Amino acid sequence: MDLELSVDRESRVSLHEQIKTRIAGMIYEGVLPAGKKLPPTRALAKSLGVNRSTIVAVYEDLIADDLLTARVGSGTTVASRLEKSGFLPARLPLNWTDIFTVTPRFEMNSLIRDTMAVCAHPELIMFANGIPSPRLYPEEDFRRIFNDELISGRSKLFDLLPSGGYPPLLELLTAKSVRAANSTTVDEIMITSGSIQGLTLISRTFLEPGDLVVVENPTFFGALQSFTAVKARLLFVPTDKDGMRVDVLEQIISRHHPKLIYTIPSFQNPSGYVLSLERRKQLLNLVHRFSIPLVEDDPYSEIYFSNQPPPPALKRLDRFNHVIYISTFSKILFPGLRVGWLQAPRTVIERLSQAKVLYDLHTNTPGQIAIQRYLALGRMEKHLQTIRAAYAEKMAAMEEALQTHCSSCLEWRQPSGGYYFWCRLPQGLNSRDLMAALFREGVAILPGEAFYPGSEGGSWFRLNFTFPDSEQIEKGVAIIGRTINRLSSR
Repeated sequence: MDLELSVDRESRVSLHEQIKTRIAGMIYEGVLPAGKKLPPTRALAKSLGVNRSTIVAVYEDLIADDLLTARVGSGTTVASRLEKSGFLPARLPLNWTDIFTVTPRFEMNSLIRDTMAVCAHPELIMFANGIPSPRLYPEEDFRRIFNDELISGRSKLFDLLPSGGYPPLLELLTAKSVRAANSTTVDEIMITSGSIQGLTLISRTFLEPGDLVVVENPTFFGALQSFTAVKARLLFVPTDKDGMRVDVLEQIISRHHPKLIYTIPSFQNPSGYVLSLERRKQLLNLVHRFSIPLVEDDPYSEIYFSNQPPPPALKRLDRFNHVIYISTFSKILFPGLRVGWLQAPRTVIERLSQAKVLYDLHTNTPGQIAIQRYLALGRMEKHLQTIRAAYAEKMAAMEEALQTHCSSCLEWRQPSGGYYFWCRLPQGLNSRDLMAALFREGVAILPGEAFYPGSEGGSWFRLNFTFPDSEQIEKGVAIIGRTINRLSSR
């Protein structure tokens, strides 16, 4: 008999799976009833234009699934046990690619995906990631907190919490309000699963496809992906040593009337620039005048290397409540806790809390309770002093190593806080090529392309100095200098 089968040679599904799925479906739908004889393998292979071994393998799989039987002299037939209706084949393949949405809601930048894969190699000198030094984790304090909670017998470590966050933690954050507005009340703050979730919730709550969002150029790749995932269109404002060019921003606002503005004003990721106090005031004047929400992402402002912290947060300077403030404990405590917070007008918090329920119900309970106890014990300020001093030493070690090994082949600006050096290659070199060459030498960097739209940023790359130790910094930067010189000579 002839089977009405066809194959799609452009499909990502193998020919074997296509044929197997279609025959199984015909059996299950009753198109091929029990006892029906199938074509010989050679004949079916010829009609479909495939190798006979493919059909042999298909028949063997369907026999193993109890859908077909084979007897010498009788050929291959549909199994008789299928006569009773309702029998479901044991392993009928599901073609998942036909079920996905036509356009993915989210697609990770391949460069970020590759870099994350690289970071899984523990033997590498790691300049690519953006996490604190594990040696500075306050493990003993948190071990004691967890032990006390469990021993007390009254622990809520494993209870469900309100979506907006653990109330005692909200009250502490409201009272301390380290960088943001003094006047914040409990109903103007919520806990998030890190700052990335805050960006995701804002994107899903405020933005429709085609809406315009202003960001710095370059900017944090997580923000780029959060905004583009909802099909927002991005408008880019250049930066200089004083941060975002507010004069250029005014022209963009006047011409395009964006829905949202996003900025990292203190030790910007990746550039390390700090928005000056004068520009902060100018920026707020613009958002007030044009009635545009401003999202302030502030993960690094507590990590400064002199006695002078950066200017006050935009949220603190905002007199008319236009700023949504995001921060996180990941950069100063443990990245694995995934606890951040968001401050905004009450109406915004209510809407964002409703959206959060759809994502994770609430942020992890043990992390929230442990951080609340840690803050209540007054341990945070001493810890901040410790990491500021340690990271200042590491930053100085990287600055010295760059001067020693890369002064003739790189441009950079020494940061006054945060996590990163932002480095520029000589003309003609590409940071993706450098990343590949350094990986073979045991060093990982993050190319600048991650922080720009499309393929921009090829001349730049980011170096993290908080994670590696001083010995690794010296060794790794020396390898970078040698590798750049080798690539340049070619």
